[in-house]
Amino acid sequence: MILGDMGAEVIKIKPPWGEVARLYASFYGGMSSVFLFLDRSKKGMTFNLKMHKAVEIAKALTEKRDIIVENFKRGTMDKL
Repeated sequence: MILGDMGAEVIKIKPPWGEVARLYASFYGGMSSVFLFLDRSKKGMTFNLKMHKAVEIAKALTEKRDIIVENFKRGTMDKL
């Protein structure tokens, strides 16, 4: 969030089933204000990382980035 606010291009890869933050109350224009706050300054893409082609695309995107932040449990990235 901070990097995006400072002008960095931030791409958030999201699961196809969505995120919990979209469900939090206090809606503005039909969208959760919590989601709008947390995802500001970010671009978003939806990938099902259980599909081989999606993993290939995600890896291609990460090869061209300076920083990668992930929140998987330990060992998940190694399995991809």
